[in-house]
Amino acid sequence: MPELPEVETVRLFLNQKIIGKKIKSIQVLNAKSLSGDYKKILNQPIISLNRIGKQLSIHFSHSLSFLIHLKMTGQLIFVDKSQTILGHPTPSLYKTPLPWTSTRIIFTFSDGSMLYFNDQRKFGWIKLVKLNQLRSLQSNLGPDILSRQFTLSYFQKTLRSSNRLIKTLLHDQSLYAGIGNIYANDALFLSHIHPQTRASNITSTQAKSLYQNIKKVIRQGIKYGGSTAKDNMYLKPDGTKGSQQYNFYVYQRAGEPCTKCQYKIIRLKLQGRSAFFCPHCQKISN
Repeated sequence: MPELPEVETVRLFLNQKIIGKKIKSIQVLNAKSLSGDYKKILNQPIISLNRIGKQLSIHFSHSLSFLIHLKMTGQLIFVDKSQTILGHPTPSLYKTPLPWTSTRIIFTFSDGSMLYFNDQRKFGWIKLVKLNQLRSLQSNLGPDILSRQFTLSYFQKTLRSSNRLIKTLLHDQSLYAGIGNIYANDALFLSHIHPQTRASNITSTQAKSLYQNIKKVIRQGIKYGGSTAKDNMYLKPDGTKGSQQYNFYVYQRAGEPCTKCQYKIIRLKLQGRSAFFCPHCQKISN
């Protein structure tokens, strides 16, 4: 968390707000959150924003980029030149004005607007890299779920060649860049596949269904601005919450009735991650 839909929501928002802007100054409040000689990009225009999986990149002139990973609790909050958080969030979310105790980096643009990088647990990071370094740092990622490279043929091939549990395999970013716990759980439910099914035992029909449903839940997550949990760690850059959490099929619904058959949703731990599923709709076939 944040996963692909959350990071894509951030990218789409910032793409409308910071393209063409120049960073006037950078205040680093936690040295480990930012690496590289950031002075090189001061007063250089931002030319584009890209995303691969859960990683966001902001590109400047002179082939320099910020590579950003929000990890578990990272946030990018944009404040316009009037110092207004655009979404006008409820007071319960913002008891004090920015910066907060979780603020690690403050970017000030030449027009007076600002971008705050907040990260409560300090796992997230921003790296200033050259274009060739960026490619190297992302070479360990598989095809992005929304890219043309993520084809049904590719997906079926990775399933056939693995004996790992399908739920565990879906989290492998070296194979599928962007699938996280939320969307893996819901895609498996929609495909009637038990999370403990061995990947190599999944039929071609099931594989096609799972491929389609992975894309479906990812796109649905983007449509609703991502998922904001009760801790409010993920927020959109305008300070508002995402609403995909109101559309979960099984994720975080342990003990609640299945929307299809009314059986109770079950939660179990698989290699340190929670798996949510309906024991009636998702029967194991191994």
